[in-house]
Amino acid sequence: LGLYDAALPLVRQAYQKRQKLLGHDHEEVASSLSHLGEVLTLKSDYAEAERRLQEALAIRRQSFGESSEQVATTLSGLAQVLSEKGEDAKAESLIRQALAIRQKLHGRKHPDVARSLEDLGLNFYARAEYEQAVVFLREALSLQRELHGTVHPALAQSMDNLAYALMDGGKPEEAEPLCRLALEMKRQLYGQMHPETAAGLNSLGYVLEVRGNLEAASRAYRESLAINRKLL
Repeated sequence: LGLYDAALPLVRQAYQKRQKLLGHDHEEVASSLSHLGEVLTLKSDYAEAERRLQEALAIRRQSFGESSEQVATTLSGLAQVLSEKGEDAKAESLIRQALAIRQKLHGRKHPDVARSLEDLGLNFYARAEYEQAVVFLREALSLQRELHGTVHPALAQSMDNLAYALMDGGKPEEAEPLCRLALEMKRQLYGQMHPETAAGLNSLGYVLEVRGNLEAASRAYRESLAINRKLL
């Protein structure tokens, strides 16, 4: 949090300088507004973050038209703010807009399309609409596999997200193999002594606990805890 406190006045200053030099309706000003919105979101100042991102969105729509990656990126950032405010239904609409723009621009097979599918799945997950969440998270995972092959950080994250949706949707038996695959991938990507590996072990512990395999769950939790202690 201290880093964000230090960054905020610098980001504000950059925005004010650009606005004075370039005028309000310039893309560089929109970029500064977007960055300001991101920092405010990280500081949990959601009201101002939403205002700044709405300003950036208006400028980018005027500069680039409705169907541009700049507009899609801003819509995604604004959706994140609304989700943090608990306005998930409004956030869903913005995510769908961003997804439609990205599919129009890039076709189906593109990392930004996968990201929007993931965002949509996580939106339904946050609303405890697990069946719908699983539909979009499965599609995102399938696309990540097409894009990245068998080992990639984005693929591991997609597996984790789908596993949690399956688990909380009452299908822990489907979640467990995904957790195991994600964990092995993290070990390949990061090694054993890494926070991501520890998180993967914790996720596996959780699904094993839900399935009633308490001994194996305890081992996974202990291994995760040991890594985190060594990393402190």
